[in-house]
This record gives sequence, C-alpha cells and structure tokens, in this order.
Amino acid sequence: MNYLSAAMAFACGAIVPVQAAVNATLRTHLSSPMQAAFVNFAVGAIVLALYIFFERSPMPSASSLAQVPWWGWIGGMLGAFFVFSSLFLVPK
Repeated sequence: MNYLSAAMAFACGAIVPVQAAVNATLRTHLSSPMQAAFVNFAVGAIVLALYIFFERSPMPSASSLAQVPWWGWIGGMLGAFFVFSSLFLVPK
C-alpha cells in the first residue's frame, strides 16, 4: 500500500464522525431525517455528476451493466441506510 492510499483510508475513517455531525446540523434545519438524507444524496449525486462530466470517461454499456450481479446494486441502499441511521441517531 502506498502512502496516498494509506492517507485516503485514514481520511475516509476520520470523515465518518464529521459527516454525522454535519448531517445532524442539516437535519435540524429540515423537517425530517429522511429529507436530510435526500439532500445529502442529492448533493453527492450532483458532485459525482460534475466529476464524471469533466472527467469525460465513457459511460458503461448496457451489456456491462446487465452483467452486474443483483447484490452489486445494493451499495447505494446500504449507504442510504447508513446516512439515514446517523441522521436519526446522532441527535439523540
């Protein structure tokens, strides 16, 4: 493992409690933890879309997407569960 990978892994671990605190602040200004989770994912989707647009890498083909096993698609659902749970639990 090179130093950049180690630094990225450390940063990802360090960001988890920061993300929970930032999301809790967002929740206090919105009506519900579900709305805060939606805003969280919408902002993330916009950032990723901009990155993909400026990176100009080709989009995957339909045949390559069709080869992804069913469980390969649940990462977003697991992420949504994690974010919603932190939004629901952190303020308590």
